Amino acid sequence: MKRSGLLSTMCLFVISSLSASSAYAIKYTIVPVVDTTGVFSNLDPDALINNNGTVAYIASLDTGGFGIYTDGGTPVVDTSGMFSAFVTRPAINDNGTVAYHAYLDTGGFGIYIDGGTRVVDSSGALDLVRWPAINDNGTVAYQAHLDDGGFGIYTDGGTPVAEIGGSVFDYDIGIPAINDNGTVAYWASSADGSQGIYTDGGTLVVDTSGAFQAFGQAAINDNGTVAYWASSADGSQGIYTDGGTLVVDTSGAFSTINDDLSINNNGTVAFVARDSDADGWGIYTDDGTLVVDDSGAFGTSFGSPAINDVGQIAFQAFLDDGTEGIYLASPVPLPPAVWLFGSGLLGLTGIARRKKAAA
Repeated sequence: MKRSGLLSTMCLFVISSLSASSAYAIKYTIVPVVDTTGVFSNLDPDALINNNGTVAYIASLDTGGFGIYTDGGTPVVDTSGMFSAFVTRPAINDNGTVAYHAYLDTGGFGIYIDGGTRVVDSSGALDLVRWPAINDNGTVAYQAHLDDGGFGIYTDGGTPVAEIGGSVFDYDIGIPAINDNGTVAYWASSADGSQGIYTDGGTLVVDTSGAFQAFGQAAINDNGTVAYWASSADGSQGIYTDGGTLVVDTSGAFSTINDDLSINNNGTVAFVARDSDADGWGIYTDDGTLVVDDSGAFGTSFGSPAINDVGQIAFQAFLDDGTEGIYLASPVPLPPAVWLFGSGLLGLTGIARRKKAAA
């Protein structure tokens, strides 16, 4: 039996305390975008958000079948038409165009946008195509295998970005990310065991010849800043940008940091980590700000956080009662009334000091 729709009107607040060093700051409000109290039975752990606040995700229906949806359940495409399944996470740009990996009822699979416009499929030279990323110009990057056994990252109808078997890579390539300038970032390794973060056809960002031992998937913003997860030989984990600039690591407040991360055009990174003191999981931003954790209504599982330029973060999570949902965390500006209240206190303090000095 479905639980009541109470969750759909629930709003959770994460609020910092009033202190002498910080006047008053409401960090985030967290509200459900969609949950499993309605028509959906399951929600994919990877939700994406664009700069207009539109959230895209894969969901299964109570009545069977599943599809790609935005926001509270607006359908983009589902399995009632020519598609039989949707697998890897969708992508959405600021124009609202959604790119996704889909299997066809007639066999084969491909990358499509919106209601079913084909980008590329397995009827040509490409075999397995998956993990699409799309920029605001409509360029779609994805990972693909070739009929002849090759493997790499491609854009649109099959333009190669980086391929296994070339002069740079001959072992493995990860999930691509693409910015509005068309720059593609990704993780890759070679047969000699080395690993690195690269852009486009093989421009090295950072590799394992220095302090790093291994890398996770990469994200890139429109300024060309590349963010990524990395581990070091001493066992530490961290999130870094570009050639090795530290964002956060496990030498401080965190015992574990996942490679589920995203970066916006302001350079803010959102990630999932485990607190070394409270031993709980949460979503954080690069300055250590807690967005949400499992100390309240949320369980210990959080999907990959996606952050937009406004600072909104979309994520999938389970509640302690078993309800599953996709949520939106939005930074809240300081309420004007609080500023006035604080200014009034400061003004009264100033008057008191002047009176004391005059006496």
